[in-house]
Amino acid sequence: MNSGGFDEGSQTVFAAAMRARDSGDRALAAALFGRALASAPDDPNVIYNYGLFLISGGEADLACRILNEAYARSPGDAMLASGLGIALRSSGRYALAEQIWRTLAAAMPGRPQPLYELGQCLAGQAKPEESVEPFRAALAAAQGTEQRDLLWKAYLLALAYADGIDPQLVRDENRRRATELAPADPVAGHDNDPDPSRRLRIGYVSSDFRFHSVARTMEALFSRHDRSRYEIFAYAHNAIVDEVTEKFRSMADSWFSTVGLDDAAVARRIRADRIDVLVTSAAHFDENRLGIALHRPAPVQISIYDSAPTGSDAFDGLIVDPAMAGGGDDHPSERLLRLRSMYFHPPLALAPPVSQPPVLTNGYVTFGSANHPSKFSRRTFTLWASALRAVPGSRLRLKSGTRYDEPSMRDALRARFAELGIERDRLHFDRGDLGLAAHLSFYGRIDIALDTTPFNGATTTFESLWMGVPVVALRGRTIMSRWASAVLARVGRPDWAADDEAQFARLAAELAASAPSQDRAKLRACVGSSTMCDAGRHARDYERIYRALWRRWCRRQR
Repeated sequence: MNSGGFDEGSQTVFAAAMRARDSGDRALAAALFGRALASAPDDPNVIYNYGLFLISGGEADLACRILNEAYARSPGDAMLASGLGIALRSSGRYALAEQIWRTLAAAMPGRPQPLYELGQCLAGQAKPEESVEPFRAALAAAQGTEQRDLLWKAYLLALAYADGIDPQLVRDENRRRATELAPADPVAGHDNDPDPSRRLRIGYVSSDFRFHSVARTMEALFSRHDRSRYEIFAYAHNAIVDEVTEKFRSMADSWFSTVGLDDAAVARRIRADRIDVLVTSAAHFDENRLGIALHRPAPVQISIYDSAPTGSDAFDGLIVDPAMAGGGDDHPSERLLRLRSMYFHPPLALAPPVSQPPVLTNGYVTFGSANHPSKFSRRTFTLWASALRAVPGSRLRLKSGTRYDEPSMRDALRARFAELGIERDRLHFDRGDLGLAAHLSFYGRIDIALDTTPFNGATTTFESLWMGVPVVALRGRTIMSRWASAVLARVGRPDWAADDEAQFARLAAELAASAPSQDRAKLRACVGSSTMCDAGRHARDYERIYRALWRRWCRRQR
């Protein structure tokens, strides 16, 4: 490709733009990228990195336009093709991105990025089963690289989302990941004061101290911990800081950013802080870091809010709800610690009032889901189709951010349901990126929510119930396939969780028949008075587990 006269001075400007980007100075980076692009309008390195910069700032559509124009001028350039593929996926154009990444995967065999991106494109198109192999292949191709933790998470989540995966495979792969991340020679022993009754130092490791569904749950622990008995340390992997981050920072007794530090360095800091109980949050998700705990920096270590066992004996337990623990297919390495109610969610103060069931004005029942389409397994489609068939004339309304803005996505989902005998006009799509209140108004347009399987909805299940809308779920045999069942049990509706497809359809039909007489205000009141919304009890229950495990460790030191 023509370098476009990219001289030494232009190189200096481009290098300065990259430094400004990496330091977080977006205004300066934007200005410098603009100068670099003006000096070298055809340089693929400049265009590619400018495109990634735009994507990171939420301007994926602009990145698509710039990269597409450059790629049209030089269609054989792999760097521009990969940049365009990333931009298309980031803007929700999964089908177009899939074409690019399939081409690049074939042209660059053994390279992990095209395989990883292909897996993400397939997951984004509600094809979790098809995403498993590209993610597995990407992981195999990335031996010895810094990408492996990202690839491990993508692969293990695909296994959790997909239907028909052998539980033994999931167990073995989680153990393989933990073994790979574990240090060869972890520091042995701890010299913490083995006093069973003293004030304990609790350390939370998380990347979710930000605007995130996990933060809504974790806030109850930070705000309601008994500070006379517990000192709270936060080890935050937050590259982006928002007002929620600042709120957590103000609630913590000690705050430490782990950004830019490897697992061993963070573990040394935790050991130096003399943490007694280390709590790792959602280790299979996002930027959360399982590897820190594998260094065994604290005497007691616990996993919370996770989709599966860690695969490591470095943890003393995984906190679950009693309803989540009885599936039998997880085969945990750690002990399952049963809380009376593991899931907590604060009352949604900004929620609109509950509405009348829409069947009263529509004349037909509307099912719905606000779950991410990456959770739409083959069995999810089958279950939802069975509900639609059980209720003649019913509709299905879907919402997940801007993911249904793309016509090809809507057409693909309609085609999937058509294969199951559901007419295209029975599907409707909403946009839902307009803030929490607007998001929750979606539930005013549906009569009954349908859950996904085998990866249940947690936040979406709570939101639906809070808005007075019943939820039909399938009870599975893994922790994540029983999460919705646990939530339903907490509000006294375990009967809304089915054990098989026939029961799922029957429940959907029964709730549809009673939809015109739904008392949505009563359901919201029931949720608000349940253990799920009792922050004080939630914190006390966690503290009892922390203290019990601490006392067990103290006894072992005698």
